[in-house]
Amino acid sequence: MRTPVFGIIVIALAGSAACQTTPSPTPTPTPTPSVSPSPSATPTPSARPPAPDPATITELQHANNPPVRNPDNSAADTRDDQPPKR
Repeated sequence: MRTPVFGIIVIALAGSAACQTTPSPTPTPTPTPSVSPSPSATPTPSARPPAPDPATITELQHANNPPVRNPDNSAADTRDDQPPKR
């Protein structure tokens, strides 16, 4: 008769529990005094740098801007989004 896998796991867990040594007593933690922050304390600076001023952002800094179109549709405009003129 085959032993199911679940039975093997239960036997293994029961065997490991029987082999454990007596646990050492846990030390009692010493209470730490509670310190309330003073109201005049300055907050710690965040890890993020401040956001740039929107007035100083140039067009080239935006990654989602489409490429500049050539208004006269000359050969310099090599994109394929427009059908060729006939």
